Amino acid sequence: MEPKRQRDLVEAVDECQRELNVRRRCFPRWVADGRVSATDAQDRVDRLATAIEHLQKLILKPLEDEVKGLPGNGAPGTVPHRRD
Repeated sequence: MEPKRQRDLVEAVDECQRELNVRRRCFPRWVADGRVSATDAQDRVDRLATAIEHLQKLILKPLEDEVKGLPGNGAPGTVPHRRD
């Protein structure tokens, strides 16, 4: 079974990606309606896309370390190494 913290990060990325898709779909209409400025809309999309990138790096970091043969440090968001 997958560790709880790792599952939470994956769920966070999924939710952020869903929200990013909503923003990309809705913001053009909201800009046209004057509900949000084009600059603010683009900034919000960019900030959320950056957050997704950072979360994805948190997920991938332990796997990259394992490939490099580095020991896990047990920090939040890491996947414990298998002990065979």
